[in-house]
Amino acid sequence: MRLRTLSFLLVPLLGLLVGGALWLTRQTDEPSARFQVQEQPFEKWTPLLGRLEAANPITLRAELDGLSKLTWLIDEGTPVDAGDVVARFDPSDLEEKRRTFSRDLEIAEAETRSLTLARHPLELQRMQSELRGLQSELSEEVALRDDTRELVQEALLTEKDLLLHETRVDELSASIAAMESQIQLTRDILHPAIEQIADARLRAAKTALDLVEDRLDKTTVTAPGSGTVHLPPIPLDGERRAIRVGDGLYRNQVYMQIANLTELIIQTDIGEHLLSRIVPGLPARIRIPAFPRSPFDAHIVRVGSQPAEPNRRYPVVLDVQDPGPALRPGLTAEVEVLEYRLDSAIVIPREWLDFQGTQPVVRIQLPSGKPEVRPVTLRDGDARHVHVSEGLSAGDILIQP
Repeated sequence: MRLRTLSFLLVPLLGLLVGGALWLTRQTDEPSARFQVQEQPFEKWTPLLGRLEAANPITLRAELDGLSKLTWLIDEGTPVDAGDVVARFDPSDLEEKRRTFSRDLEIAEAETRSLTLARHPLELQRMQSELRGLQSELSEEVALRDDTRELVQEALLTEKDLLLHETRVDELSASIAAMESQIQLTRDILHPAIEQIADARLRAAKTALDLVEDRLDKTTVTAPGSGTVHLPPIPLDGERRAIRVGDGLYRNQVYMQIANLTELIIQTDIGEHLLSRIVPGLPARIRIPAFPRSPFDAHIVRVGSQPAEPNRRYPVVLDVQDPGPALRPGLTAEVEVLEYRLDSAIVIPREWLDFQGTQPVVRIQLPSGKPEVRPVTLRDGDARHVHVSEGLSAGDILIQP
């Protein structure tokens, strides 16, 4: 009888114990409906989106006139040293020009040699020979004139005969003077002018050939310095992409960069409302989506003085510290810039904040236990917390709104 009575008493007691344990468990699992305000450090980070770029890239541009066709190209991401071949362009048109200009140069050289070594010396020799012949005739004619004069005095010849010889002497003297003048003008003016023209043709032919040789040298492109090859997207055939074999490039068109991957920067931009807050020298932290487990440190080195078109945003450059060998120009970078840091500030989770219209408010439990809705002034915040500059003090108890 006693055992039966005891069993009837134990069953309700066990029920009460189990129910109490379950109630305590539920009470423990429920979140607290109170939050005590405390001062704590606060950092204001501003998120930006940017892109990795080489700090001091070596930019290669097409150097040939007209449209030059690419026949060979080094692969993107290849490390190169100064002097390594990185691209080749079609040289066929230039090789044809080189053959033409080489032939022109040979003709010009032959013409110059013939003038200076044969034609002009022979012409001067001929003219000097004619001069000597005239001088010989004049000597003979003078002798005949003198003899005729004596014979006229002896009445053996007439004055008419003497006049004929004197006329001939005058003609020969005039011919000799003309020939001497012709020789001098030919030697001093005519031949130098002709040789100068031939020399100009020779120089022009050499210049044309040298220019073609120089352009032919430029069909094989070598790296000016060491780094890693980057092929940036450029406008080609109605689209924007990296170059490939078979593409045609115009003079001065950028087609390649050689970057030192140990010196990388981030290009981003900001609106004008951030100009007073984002300034050179501020630290930043970087995350690269392609390498999500590898955060990097950086700092702002430059903020543009003029907005870029068409978005009217100001360019910002950050220097990446110790980027390592994995990063590449062109990668997307998620940037957070540290605007300021406070050692002590009133910071509360966003879920304890409410709004009445546009006015932020919190619910406070007064020392009397009564609740009160209190307006607050917010300074800044992040995704999880807000910094309250006015309206709260350390030790205040917040009630879940």
